[in-house]
Order: sequence, then C-alpha cells, then structure tokens
Amino acid sequence: MVQDDWGDTATTFNGGMEVDILESLGIWGPDVNSHAIHWDGYDSQHQSKGWGKMKLQSLADGFHVYGVYWQQGRLEFFVDGIKTAEWSDSRVLSVPAYMLLSLQLGGWDGNTPGPQVHGQEMQVDWVRTWSGTRAASATPVEVITDNASANATATGAWTASSAMPGYHGSNYVHDGNTGKGSKRFHFKPALAENGLYQVYARWVADANRATAVPIDVVTAGGSTVTVKVNQRNNHAQWVLLGTFPLSAVDAEVVVRTDGTADGYVVADAIRVMPVAP
Repeated sequence: MVQDDWGDTATTFNGGMEVDILESLGIWGPDVNSHAIHWDGYDSQHQSKGWGKMKLQSLADGFHVYGVYWQQGRLEFFVDGIKTAEWSDSRVLSVPAYMLLSLQLGGWDGNTPGPQVHGQEMQVDWVRTWSGTRAASATPVEVITDNASANATATGAWTASSAMPGYHGSNYVHDGNTGKGSKRFHFKPALAENGLYQVYARWVADANRATAVPIDVVTAGGSTVTVKVNQRNNHAQWVLLGTFPLSAVDAEVVVRTDGTADGYVVADAIRVMPVAP
C-alpha cells in the first residue's frame, strides 16, 4: 500500500515501538544517517534512544542498504552490511509491526524547509523482509582505548576531569580551552591484526565544547583521514567516525585542537570494531 498519511503511529504502547532504521535530513549533507527507537507514545510518557548522526562511506551508485535484525529482546542495525548499532532490552517490541517509508519536511533538528525542497526526491530501489534465524557468526572483538590507558598519550597540557558524568573509564581529559593548535591527544589501539575496522569516538558533551573538533584516523599505509565532530552533541555516545583499513602496527586516532576557538576539546575514549568479511 502506498498512501500519503502516516497511518497508525500511536501503537508504541503495550509492546509496540517505533524503530527508525534510517532517518536523514538534507541539511546534514550526503551520506549521513541516524538510527532511533521510540516507545510509550509521544507525549509526557514518551521514551527514546538514539545513536547520533553517522557519516557513511560514499558509494559509486549513490545508494545505501539499511537494515535491522529483530529478535526477542534485541535490535541490531546495519548499513551496507556493517553493524552500526545494537540494543538489548526486554522492552524491544514484542508485537507485530508494519513498515513505513515516509518523506518528512522539517520539524526537528533545526530543519525549516524552504524553496530548496522543490523538486527533491526520496528514491527507494527495493524493500525486503524475511523471517527465521540468521546464520551464526563469530562476534567481532572490539578494542576500546581509554584516555587513561597506556596506549594513550598527550601532546601539550591536557587536564583530567570527572566533573561531567557519562565518561568512559575513570575520567576524561580536556584542553582547558587554551593553546589551540598546539595540543593533541593520541590513541593507539592494540589491534591483533591488520584489517577493516569501524572507528568510534566518545566524549562528554556540553554547551562550552568546540563545534568542529578534528579527529585524525591514521589508516594502513600511513594516510590520514580527518573527521570533524561537534562535541556539543552526542553526549556519552559512541559516535561512528567511519570504516577504515587499519594496521596493527601503525593504527592511531588523534584528537586535535586546531580551529576550535569556540570551545573546549574533550578526549575520552576510542572504540575500534573489526568488520567481519
């Protein structure tokens, strides 16, 4: 069925849930996706969980494949065959659901559409659903490097703090909002082998943070990819920086302070997850 209205979206009580496999806004730019889940209505009892915005690798045909694996008490999200988020909880929807593809204009994240939306399209190539069990596979082993670990080092003066809750480990560090451009915080994950990895960063967000913190990922072969993150958003979450080929010897993630005059820069932890073949 194809229709203009949203249908029944009030069934997020009594075991129901809204599962947003893909949410994206044009103002975010190309190849940016987010996942979210909502339950217990949309008013005062509303509850939700999100994983923030994820920058995806661009593909030649311009399309991405989004999916969710749903079993009792567990949801796993995938983009282009790579697991991007997961949630295990007894509240995972336990009643029949339906699929909804919609094109919403405005209403959240500062998105106020104007004439630029005229003539724009949402293109869908295919939709598939299946039931049964999936083939068992080995669980990839993640490597988390905390700011206080032996594999993390600082260039310049960084201050340890536990003032803002939500950090990984025993604390986080910040640059004191001084010495911009001269300070770096280096994470060197202890990888068992060369391979393709998802790289995540974590920080404690606040209104006084910098909005374009450069994070360098040193890939296999020595090249560097820089991703800029807004540390006023995505508090205490693992934020996907991207998928990169990494060397067990030379892999490094560096949080820099260049161009961050508008606030503090935080370095908390880095998470590296191998991508299964």
